Amino acid sequence: MRNFVWKDEIEINSKEAQMKRMVFLLFLCFLLVTSVSAQQQDKVIGVHTEVKMVIEDEEPEVYAQVTTGDKPGTQMLACYAMDAEEYQWQMIELSENDKIFWVIEYTAVYNSDVRFHFIMNGPEFYQVLTSWTPSKYKTYYKTSLKTTNEWIKGTYTLTVIAEHRNNRSGAEAVGSCRVRLY
Repeated sequence: MRNFVWKDEIEINSKEAQMKRMVFLLFLCFLLVTSVSAQQQDKVIGVHTEVKMVIEDEEPEVYAQVTTGDKPGTQMLACYAMDAEEYQWQMIELSENDKIFWVIEYTAVYNSDVRFHFIMNGPEFYQVLTSWTPSKYKTYYKTSLKTTNEWIKGTYTLTVIAEHRNNRSGAEAVGSCRVRLY
């Protein structure tokens, strides 16, 4: 005995498959649009790098304990957020501050060029790549990313990754902290 499939059943199944494909395509388009528009480009006001101190000692008291093949050009010392009055906080009230500073302090292990990936992840995602900056041995630097106060309230994780112009890197090339914006 033969199994017969009615023509109407085939048409219904193909229409369901087409609808599923259309819904899936709309979902993919939605993901593409939201991922592209998720980051506002007007939050960043500027990036500033300054020398905080130059170490004048002949021999350093402490050396970076990494192998020579994995020795980074910079060593992260502190990572934090500051309010408009440039006070360091773990909690910042957005209504009281018109700008937020995201800061990394670092020192050079040897002379190299470095740039930073500032990644703020929390209720919203934001990423900024700085330009190349020379860093010199025995020098203590501070690089701050100045942004507006237009953030969604919540807890953010600031991760700063140093990228060196040469091919070396290491564990000391990452700094991280958590900040609550309310």
